[in-house]
Amino acid sequence: MYLKLSFTANTNISQVMRMVTAIINTPAITSVSSLVSTYTTNTWHSTVTANFDSANSEIIRTNSPTTSVAHFAKVGSSTQPNDFNMTLEQTVYDGNASFTASIASTTLNVTAVASGTIVIGQLLVGSGITAGTYITGFISGTYGGVGLYTVGQTQTVASMSMTSSRKYYIQWQSAPAAGVLSFATGTGVTGGDITSSQLAITSTNAVAATGTALTLVNSSTGASIVSNSNGKDNIRTFWFYMTDKAILWSATVATSFNNGWGTTYSDSTKQVGPFLASQYTRYDITNNVLSGIIPVLVSQARGSGQGLGFGLNNDYTSIQNVMQTEALTPFIAMNLYNQLPAQSSSFALISNPQVTWGVNGRYNDYAALNVTANYGNQSTDLTNSRSATYGVGLTTTANARYPTADLTNTGFAMLPIVWRHTTYGCFGGNMSDQSGFYIFNGDYAPGDEFIFNNQVYAVWPLWTGYTDRVGMAVPKV
Repeated sequence: MYLKLSFTANTNISQVMRMVTAIINTPAITSVSSLVSTYTTNTWHSTVTANFDSANSEIIRTNSPTTSVAHFAKVGSSTQPNDFNMTLEQTVYDGNASFTASIASTTLNVTAVASGTIVIGQLLVGSGITAGTYITGFISGTYGGVGLYTVGQTQTVASMSMTSSRKYYIQWQSAPAAGVLSFATGTGVTGGDITSSQLAITSTNAVAATGTALTLVNSSTGASIVSNSNGKDNIRTFWFYMTDKAILWSATVATSFNNGWGTTYSDSTKQVGPFLASQYTRYDITNNVLSGIIPVLVSQARGSGQGLGFGLNNDYTSIQNVMQTEALTPFIAMNLYNQLPAQSSSFALISNPQVTWGVNGRYNDYAALNVTANYGNQSTDLTNSRSATYGVGLTTTANARYPTADLTNTGFAMLPIVWRHTTYGCFGGNMSDQSGFYIFNGDYAPGDEFIFNNQVYAVWPLWTGYTDRVGMAVPKV
């Protein structure tokens, strides 16, 4: 799903996210015209639709998310109309199971597994199963298969076919009266579930707390990601890409442009983002469903409320040390293991560590991605075995051209986004495999579109903008 939501005046992100929530949860909204028809027919409140510029907006829903669900709650008092929690539930791509089982009190008795792996943290679904029932523990048998498990809700369910899936959560949270917005992920939620009560789309937002405010478990929340005047209360165009495995968002603020993108970058009073939360293809042998790792990367806030998105100049022109205490790198992993060899019977599961990223086999914990100098260990053996320089991961040079597939023309590169954490011995994974978006490397103007393998892609600028020739190739699906 691809959204470009434009507004004729400065608009608070609370209003934008109410509209996005409704679009996600209404599969029939497949275009701008169907959105307008829906909010007119169903009498959405004017605080949701005010200033909406249908002429310069775009909705594409060729590939509609099917397992993702959004939830919106009003928090704070009636004098704080723009304070909210918006939560998105998504499903781990390889975290599903189908099996035969019964439940007696809080014991799940699995007698046969048709497919997949059963693990702690999965949500159970089946006829007669209490909503919001999660697998909470393992008792005996074969973990991941036939055996006894515990569940979080007391109930009696006869033997039947059930399914389970591992969920994770993405949340936008406006702190009451603080004028800032946090963007984070979590391994679960407390206080309710994704089906709990919400603020009705027909209601004003100038009300006391309405709907169930969900709280993230193992939240990645650090500093606020945007603040008033920096993308919270002055959005003009809101960009949002979503599949069942990823989301990506950005916003142009303070000034309207017909194509949605501005002309000033590295300035959060003009542009914020992009920010993302995406699954990735797992590389490590310990990174699997049974180990409890949820394969998700999320943007981390760098600079309190400053709107600093992915693609700061330092993200690809400098070495970034993931073990620094300050937030340096663009991404954090939801969790991972310190899997270096150790004289121990167990290994530590670490929540929300920052990780390094790379393209073209290069990672920015070893060398800047746009230079040829080798900053690694220059021992005699290494010096003798290879040159002290090597090819760049990406180029920031104007008019630099990549060869096309047939080597007869010049073009640009679409580079998969990968990550790793060498301090913990993790090879990481490939985000682009699951998300569908890539690093675009070459000369471009924000909003340019191109076709690759019969798919239309739009080029979103990164934080630094287009002057460094690095953007995000986002499929319009």
